[in-house]
Amino acid sequence: VHNGTEERVMPLAEIFVGYYETCLEPHELILEIQVDHAPSNLGLKYLRFSAGSDKPAVGSAAAITLDSDQKTCAEARLVLGCVAPTPLRVPEAEELLKGKEYSEALAEEAADMASKACSPLADLRGSEEYKRAIVKVLSRKAIQEAFERAQGQNEA
Repeated sequence: VHNGTEERVMPLAEIFVGYYETCLEPHELILEIQVDHAPSNLGLKYLRFSAGSDKPAVGSAAAITLDSDQKTCAEARLVLGCVAPTPLRVPEAEELLKGKEYSEALAEEAADMASKACSPLADLRGSEEYKRAIVKVLSRKAIQEAFERAQGQNEA
């Protein structure tokens, strides 16, 4: 973040502070985002659902890093968008995935945790219950595809 005279570096998670709000001052600008090199055993998948507009109603992103066996989850991240004041990590689902091989039941349980962890606002794009149901579907699919990509099964 640069304000014209000085620069500050911060974790991305600290930038978002509320709905449509960041910690940036009016005269500050993000100049760069630094990202570590992704290892070959990392799978990423982001899915979003939009209800009649370009603005997403719900988003879910999964990142799965596999152990050397290329089957067992070593690290997991599950982040939801548009269902809380800021992007929302779901640490209980991340912990559930660690140390386990992919299964439909595992992805379903983690997705259920994600659905319960969020606090979507009812609006023109859907009710709270509707958005929670979409979070569950998107999260399950994102987890599945992240595992597949980490194993090199789905490069698209």
